[in-house]
Amino acid sequence: LCCCSIARLRALDADYAATLMANDWYRLKRALEICTLSHRSVTSFKRTYNPEDAPYHFKCVFLSMPRVHLYKRIDMRCEAMVQGGLLQEVISLVKNDCLTPNCQAGRSIGYRQALEYLQSVWEY
Repeated sequence: LCCCSIARLRALDADYAATLMANDWYRLKRALEICTLSHRSVTSFKRTYNPEDAPYHFKCVFLSMPRVHLYKRIDMRCEAMVQGGLLQEVISLVKNDCLTPNCQAGRSIGYRQALEYLQSVWEY
């Protein structure tokens, strides 16, 4: 992707292109895929939403807890994942060419950190 890609998206969907940050290559690439494969602009897929038209009423509820407790639970969950075989799973996926730091799964929470750790202790 390069500056020609930005120009191409502007020609296909100027409204959506105007909303993208200059370094948002992921959304730029996805927008070009949508325009190319569907022969429609990304903007044309966006629906206007009026809450009054919804057949139901909803309320947003937010749950929260003190950060100390939250971080402790995250730490315990991470420990459980490692004890449950996360590193062995990542090693197997890497050895079978199913996981790289550049693929979408390799950038997900958990796999990304496992890959970073393994890269620091094991050159693959």
